[in-house]
Amino acid sequence: MPNHEDASDGRDADNLEVIERLRDNGDDLSKERPIDFFVVFESPARAEMFCVEVARMGGGASVNKREDGRWDGTATFHMIPAVESIGNRERELEDLAEALGGELDGWGCFSVE
Repeated sequence: MPNHEDASDGRDADNLEVIERLRDNGDDLSKERPIDFFVVFESPARAEMFCVEVARMGGGASVNKREDGRWDGTATFHMIPAVESIGNRERELEDLAEALGGELDGWGCFSVE
């Protein structure tokens, strides 16, 4: 099982920076929106397995081939962009990704006014 304490401080700081940038650009951070979390896999079968598990968690999911030949599993959850909730979701998805041989590769969302 990964040691989330070591990764949390840096990840939470990074998440805070992104959220502050959204706010500074006029985002209404109180509004829920789709937030995409990206996980990279070596095989499409593992990415598909990831998507099945994400659906069981109540999220949407898709798989896309990357230019480098690897596969992106994208998990989408409707949520308010907040450091704690995003960090918690990242930790859940990281555990799932690592169990399937994948690696968490960040998150993103569109700005909402």
